[in-house]
Amino acid sequence: HKEFLEVAKELGIRMVFTSHDYFGICPKVTLFRDGQVCDGNCGKCEQCNSSALSIKKIKILQSGVYRSLKDWALVKALRKRHRREFFEAGKEESEELRVKSEELRVKNEELIMNNEERRVKNEELLGDKGKGESGKEDYERLRAHYMEMLGEMDVIHFNSSVTEAAYRKFLPDTVKGKVINISHSNIRDNRKKKNFEGKLKITYLAPAKPFKGYAIMKQALDELWEEGTTDFQLDMYNGAENLSEYMNLHDSFAYSELEDIFDKTDMLIAPSVWYETFGFTVLEALSFGVPVMVSTNVGAKDLLEGGRYGMVIEPTKDAVKQAVKYVIEHREVLGEYNRRIVEEMDLDRVVRSAGEIEKLYKL
Repeated sequence: HKEFLEVAKELGIRMVFTSHDYFGICPKVTLFRDGQVCDGNCGKCEQCNSSALSIKKIKILQSGVYRSLKDWALVKALRKRHRREFFEAGKEESEELRVKSEELRVKNEELIMNNEERRVKNEELLGDKGKGESGKEDYERLRAHYMEMLGEMDVIHFNSSVTEAAYRKFLPDTVKGKVINISHSNIRDNRKKKNFEGKLKITYLAPAKPFKGYAIMKQALDELWEEGTTDFQLDMYNGAENLSEYMNLHDSFAYSELEDIFDKTDMLIAPSVWYETFGFTVLEALSFGVPVMVSTNVGAKDLLEGGRYGMVIEPTKDAVKQAVKYVIEHREVLGEYNRRIVEEMDLDRVVRSAGEIEKLYKL
């Protein structure tokens, strides 16, 4: 509650906010809608959150009963369906999917609210509304409330420069911040020298979703293939439909399998279209000495130090196409990236980031 922050401020208690996604500045937390990056001021918050959880459903998801049921197949399917609807709002669905969704809505009507219920619940969250006030204004008030809370912070920990740039559009200048890239406890220094002979082996570990750049990547690689540039393959591990000839689809993987995956990888690609706050797969690839190709919207691009340890490209189909073609024709560039990653990159600095974050809290 905001009152806790106000009292902490009065008592001189230091407050640090650690960013993860875009909670507070975007009610959907993604800054992404209709296949494009959103600047946060589009006024479409009500539309983006049309399938958001109701207070009733939130209470169910936080209950002891749900904890005992969450691993049931039906519950997992419902959860997966909701995530798909929520994060792909605005995407045109097939008639078959619309029919299935309608059937699920009817069967589970007690768990899914209609527009009128949402309006009533917003009143409970935001207080009494004036006559004629729209859902759009509800979300404006909610965002203003969160902005006031963020404005109370003494410092914000940004997990990447991408995250900082997105937040800074909304924060008052008085709020200080520091970029500290993040890690996780399984990261180890597994760097090794690699050879890059034969067909270019590209690995894509993200879900096959538009906001992850899957669509622009596939379009780019399809065009290369159709134009006769076929000296590459794409290995995927998170499912996809309408596979092209150059694609190898694998089962989902455990972290313990990463070494084997990266031993068979020449280059990891992370072409995200949305503002991806960090991206552990990039760090994981580097920890095995694997060169990476990332878009300018991927926060983990910070690790590449301006392109020294991998390629940073624009999140467009043409940029992906040109970059992959260049790597195919100039394979030696991967050898140089690999050498720099193994011999020059300060991987320990990133792995020790927890200590840097702790210092930030203690200042």
